[in-house]
Amino acid sequence: MTKEQFLAGRLVIPQIGVNAPFEEKSVDGSGVMQEPSGREVVAWYGFEPLPNQGGNVFLAGHLQLGGSPAVFSNLQSLQPGDRVIITTAGADFYYSVISEDIETKADSLHAVIDPVNLETVTLMTCAGTYIPSTGDYTDRWIVRAVRIN
Repeated sequence: MTKEQFLAGRLVIPQIGVNAPFEEKSVDGSGVMQEPSGREVVAWYGFEPLPNQGGNVFLAGHLQLGGSPAVFSNLQSLQPGDRVIITTAGADFYYSVISEDIETKADSLHAVIDPVNLETVTLMTCAGTYIPSTGDYTDRWIVRAVRIN
């Protein structure tokens, strides 16, 4: 699969009503990962693997934006065994949720860079306490799902 085919696809999570487009984001000059550009879009980072490459496909989405629920507003409702599907031109990649964790923002980087034994989708959104002065949350909610097809 090419990057273009992947980015033309969608992330589908039936249990929480997600059917969202992808966009490519990168890391800024300070090494900070860019945020998704909008409420309904899911960010993939160009230094991460694509589906079918056997790695950790890392995807980020907003919990809320401008006070309204966003694409990953119900991420905490997922349970082990729930399906995460990446739909692209001509192929659907199915993953099954295996874990959910809440971690501090500082500790959450491992979810992006840890090697995995099986192809995995890692989903991340904000969690914890909102800090108005920084416009950010204290924690991150991290869901992992392994490839099943």
